Amino acid sequence: LTNPEVVIEVVDNRSHLPPPTLIFYPENLWNLMKFCWSYDPDQRPTFTQIITELRDISFAWESIQPQFSKFSQQNQN
Repeated sequence: LTNPEVVIEVVDNRSHLPPPTLIFYPENLWNLMKFCWSYDPDQRPTFTQIITELRDISFAWESIQPQFSKFSQQNQN
C-alpha cells in the first residue's frame, strides 16, 4: 500500500497495520500497540500506563533475551 492508502485504511476503515513478521517481538508489545490504536481515545492507555507496560516488557525481554540469542544463532547456521 502507498502511504495515502494506509492513511485511508486506518482513518476510514479503522484498520491498523499487521504485526511484524520478519522480527521476533514480545506479544505483549503488540497488544500494547493495538491498545494505543483504539479508535475511542478514552480506551487508549495513559502515558503512565504505557511507561509501566514498557518497563514490564523490558524486564521480561531481558530475562529471555539470552535464550532468544541462542535460538537466533542456531537458525543462522
